[in-house]
Amino acid sequence: MGELLKYKKIIYIVALVLASLVVYNYFFKPEINVDPVTSEGTSRAGELAIDKEILTLLGDLNSLVLDGSIFNSNAFKSLQDFSLPVEDEPKGRTNPFAPIGVNIVTPALETKDKESQTAPPAKGAFPKDFLEEDIVF
Repeated sequence: MGELLKYKKIIYIVALVLASLVVYNYFFKPEINVDPVTSEGTSRAGELAIDKEILTLLGDLNSLVLDGSIFNSNAFKSLQDFSLPVEDEPKGRTNPFAPIGVNIVTPALETKDKESQTAPPAKGAFPKDFLEEDIVF
């Protein structure tokens, strides 16, 4: 009970702020009339203005005439292409989200030489060149 008296002023201030918020919300807050959303489209006054603006812009775009003679001009023909070809990059792991050490060696496709085929590692087995530093936590 002694601690309650210690924070008496703070409790009164918090109660006063809460009471003033309640009074404001019930008596002084302006009412906002929101039309219910209907599928009939009865409250589309704002949307109709936007629709008219879009149709006006579309009409303006349809009236544009583009002149293709620029492609036949000497200035356009003298332009040079400086683009570089995109080179193939080496592919990464087949499953980049798999834990390290899992599914590293994939079985080879059918070949005539059975010795050249590699078997997939046993479950939980690590490759010979696997180091403890390769583990990422």
